[in-house]
Amino acid sequence: MPIDHEKRETPMNDGNGLPNTTDTRARLEGLRVLDVTLAGQRRPPAPPEPTPSRSMRVEAGLAALEEAEHERNALRSALAQCEADLRGVRAELEITTLAHTRMLGEMDRYQRDRDEAVTKLAAVEAVYDAVLTIMQRHRAVTPEDYGPSQKD
Repeated sequence: MPIDHEKRETPMNDGNGLPNTTDTRARLEGLRVLDVTLAGQRRPPAPPEPTPSRSMRVEAGLAALEEAEHERNALRSALAQCEADLRGVRAELEITTLAHTRMLGEMDRYQRDRDEAVTKLAAVEAVYDAVLTIMQRHRAVTPEDYGPSQKD
């Protein structure tokens, strides 16, 4: 924004570049009234804090030390509790891992048993088909002939 160097009339300037003395007096009077009003609302300054003596500093240091020791002891007991919880969780994990391993072993054993049973079934079916074929060649026998008995 360019600076305008023209002489304009403002409350502080009567247009000729000189301050308006009437307006300046009114402003000063307003500031005095404001100062008097604020002076009644001001609080007296607080007295300076006394410099602690050596014994006061030692007592404050001992109090801080006791507080730090108390906090340290509380943290130690919290840590001990957390470590106990961790041991319990690790024991549960170990038990769960052992159970999982045992279940995997059982599942493998059942799968092997199933595979063996399927292999044996295939062998039995092959033998059955062979016997049936031999019997059908020697006489006319069908699997229906070996069904439930029709005799009463």
